[in-house]
Amino acid sequence: MNIHVYLSILVVYFLGFIGMYFYSLKQDEECGLERNPKEALLFALFWFVLIPILLIWIVVEKIIHLVRAAYYRYKNNG
Repeated sequence: MNIHVYLSILVVYFLGFIGMYFYSLKQDEECGLERNPKEALLFALFWFVLIPILLIWIVVEKIIHLVRAAYYRYKNNG
C-alpha cells in the first residue's frame, strides 16, 4: 500500500478518537453524570469496533419494527 493510504487511515482513526472522546464526555454532562475520562478513553479507543455494532443494532431494530408494523396491519385488515 501507499504511504498516503496509511496516513489517511491514521488521520481518520485519530479524528474519530478525538470525536468519540469528547462526545462521551459531553454525553456524561448531558445525562447529569460526572465526567468519566477513563470511560471516555476506552470508548474512544474502541470506536471503530463499537460504531459498526451500533449501526447493525439500529438496522436490525428498524427491520423488526417494520415487520411488526406489517404484521399488525395485515392482521387488522385481513
